[in-house]
Amino acid sequence: MPSFNVTPTQVAVNSSADALSIFTNVNRRVRVFYNNGSASAYLGGDDTVLDTTGMPLLPGGFYIDNGSDANYYAVCASGQSTTIAVLTLSSPVSIDVLISLMGATASSSTVSAAITAALAAGITTPTITGVGGTLNTIATPVIQQVSPSTPTTVTTLTVANLLKRLITATPTATGSTVVYTLPTGTNMDGGGTFVNDTAFDWSITNLAAAAADTITITANTNHTIVGNPIVNSSHSSTVADSSAVFRSRKTATNTWVTYRIS
Repeated sequence: MPSFNVTPTQVAVNSSADALSIFTNVNRRVRVFYNNGSASAYLGGDDTVLDTTGMPLLPGGFYIDNGSDANYYAVCASGQSTTIAVLTLSSPVSIDVLISLMGATASSSTVSAAITAALAAGITTPTITGVGGTLNTIATPVIQQVSPSTPTTVTTLTVANLLKRLITATPTATGSTVVYTLPTGTNMDGGGTFVNDTAFDWSITNLAAAAADTITITANTNHTIVGNPIVNSSHSSTVADSSAVFRSRKTATNTWVTYRIS
């Protein structure tokens, strides 16, 4: 029977490099690092890592180390802070299991016993309860999700709006489109610490009932848009196109492109 030793920890990270995980256990097989806060973190191999040199770990993002002997440190940009959840397993386990455990806090004995008992019983989707609540079943990935942004009238979206990843909009114009303008490229850079060729996805749902009450996403200075910018209403004739997913990508300093990807 497989034996699992599961150790979850939470590490506060700020603008000076903090140790996330130091290699001391030769039996360690998998480590998961999950950004459980609202600011980006930057990973590196020692305490010299900077927000300009580390690997970005965006809010709600995760990174899996599948058995290396590396040390990990993390840092945030000046004035920012976040919390990184670190989950360490001493035996190989599916990535689905890891995703289900990320961001939760449970005692090592509780998680280990639940997984071992489930495997012995031939169950592949156990639910595990521990400190901080019930962990989702293995088949259901878990991310942090704050309350959506809820614009109504014509507005310029902020980086904070986009980083919430969900926008549920109810346009108030009657019989015409409402324009939501993207942040400028400079404002995008100012909303976090991003390196070139990194991106994040966000979605918008148009809750307006009238067919003509559409939303149009428009470009801004140094922030262009690629693809259909119109999000239809939730009217029965257009509801199939009432939600859209966009990917915003940094291409250069203060320069961004947003793509409609669905």
